[in-house]
Amino acid sequence: MSGRTIDSEELFSLIMEDAPYFKNSKGGVTFSGGECMLQHDLLLEMLMKCKGAGIHTAVDTAGDVPYEWFEKILPYTDLFLWDVKAANSELHRQLTGDGNETIIENLKKLSDKNARIIVRIPCIPGGNMQDMDGVIELLKDIKVEVVELLAYHKLGESKKEALGFGKTEFTVPTKAEMTALCEKFVENGINAVYKG
Repeated sequence: MSGRTIDSEELFSLIMEDAPYFKNSKGGVTFSGGECMLQHDLLLEMLMKCKGAGIHTAVDTAGDVPYEWFEKILPYTDLFLWDVKAANSELHRQLTGDGNETIIENLKKLSDKNARIIVRIPCIPGGNMQDMDGVIELLKDIKVEVVELLAYHKLGESKKEALGFGKTEFTVPTKAEMTALCEKFVENGINAVYKG
């Protein structure tokens, strides 16, 4: 373990040190994790402080928490960065250890509230790539600004092995596969980009 515990005042003080940069770059603060929604009370406090200071806010989440938590932060969140790993719940369970019903339900509810959402999809041959038609069907009826297709990479393999989890059997998608997948999303009316 590394890191240290700080309180909300110290955290906001650290954020405010970068306020001139946020203003000049038109950037802001992204709360991520792990899963930042698991500390939803602190997250709400920080989002309110940032909005009060005129700082753009983004929440990076997998969305697998009670919707009531999203209702609380929605007025103070400018953008959600939302992970979608699979449309098929059983495949999602195989890949992550849990189903995706709550994730999809929360995504739909936030979309219905006109939240700004960028969906990000890790694209993993041998993992979720066989479910992309299902993901396209899912996202056709959900308002999102853009879908970012993220090619799987093996940069974390050595860390995974060092932690005793063994090697992954997944392969890295080719640029041609990713380009074709992006075109398929666009052909189905979904604004998508390939992040290589």
